[in-house]
Amino acid sequence: MVGFAHRGNCIDYPENTILAFQKALETGIGAIELDVHLCKDNKLVVIHDETTERTFTKRLVIRDTNYVDITDLVPRRVFFRETQQCGVPLLEDVIKLMEPYKDVVLNVELKTDVYEYTGIEQLVIDLLNKYNFKDRTILSSFNHETLKRCKAIDPTFYLAALHFLRCDTMVEDAVENGFKAINVCVEMFLTENIVPKAHDNGLKVNVYTVNEPEIMRKLAQIEVDGIFTDDAALMLEVFK
Repeated sequence: MVGFAHRGNCIDYPENTILAFQKALETGIGAIELDVHLCKDNKLVVIHDETTERTFTKRLVIRDTNYVDITDLVPRRVFFRETQQCGVPLLEDVIKLMEPYKDVVLNVELKTDVYEYTGIEQLVIDLLNKYNFKDRTILSSFNHETLKRCKAIDPTFYLAALHFLRCDTMVEDAVENGFKAINVCVEMFLTENIVPKAHDNGLKVNVYTVNEPEIMRKLAQIEVDGIFTDDAALMLEVFK
């Protein structure tokens, strides 16, 4: 089972920052998860929301802002306001950080469920290919049309369909579209274990976001393939 550091080691460090990713990598976690948006000047930036308001002290709309105007933002987490590597990184910055960690998987979530960001799929794929990251990358999105566009550009990429709400046809839809995994909200498992059906259809099941040891153990018992967590060190301790 793979552990995914959700937005880096964000329980202790500002999410989706170089510092959070570096600290996650230092734990020995098996995978890093991050979110990608597209700036006005077509720079691929790593941030979860469509604006900077929740995580930084200044509100900017990513799609309306050039990257140069994002680089000096101050994180809302007060303790880290004078800390280096706590701004909004480029996707390329994170790829470079991960290069020495050859066995660590990168899960790139394309955040196109609010804004489509025309051309983002091609830009992400080109960048990953530039650094020979294809074989260690999962591309995921709640917008499954985005995943279809990724598949049309390069059908050899590993694609994972994200789901927040229960969907009766999620397994069938993934198989039909040639996706390799479904990444699902942990609350789905309160009513139904979808793992056997997914595995019978050749799909992996990864579950987000889990920070409680007892739930991690339960998910391992029902043989999920991966768990996203904000606390990489905790997950490694649970399964050591």
